[in-house]
Amino acid sequence: MRYLLTFLTLLLISASAAAQDATPEGWEVVQRCITAPSEPPEGWTFEGTIFTYRGSVHGFRADLPSPYYIAFGSDTEFGGAGTFSPDGRWYALPRGRTRRTDTSFAIYRVIEEVRVISTIPDRTIVDIPWLRYEYTEHIALLTRPRWLTV
Repeated sequence: MRYLLTFLTLLLISASAAAQDATPEGWEVVQRCITAPSEPPEGWTFEGTIFTYRGSVHGFRADLPSPYYIAFGSDTEFGGAGTFSPDGRWYALPRGRTRRTDTSFAIYRVIEEVRVISTIPDRTIVDIPWLRYEYTEHIALLTRPRWLTV
């Protein structure tokens, strides 16, 4: 029995080594590097604002030299749970507090207001009181503000 186990072990080792050495024929290896960022062509522009989200919400505009913050991602401003107005001119997001319980280690959010921010860089901000409690670990799972169309 001992010789059989030794034989099977050696067989498995040699089979895995052979599989690693084999290279498929007809497959070409192509390696490409990401190039350095380039400037847009002269005269290139776009209307409006491009939004990105990486923890906080940023806006990019063709008429401004650098991106700017629309909404922060923090324990009090939940930028990732925001929504755009139907016309794209406003961004609404919940604001409040994050609490962690000592006994069950649960995370809950106390939403105290909805912040509405203009999507153009004039920094018009309107805060609307709203009280809501939500138990969720991830900001993306918070109830998002809804826009009513008239």
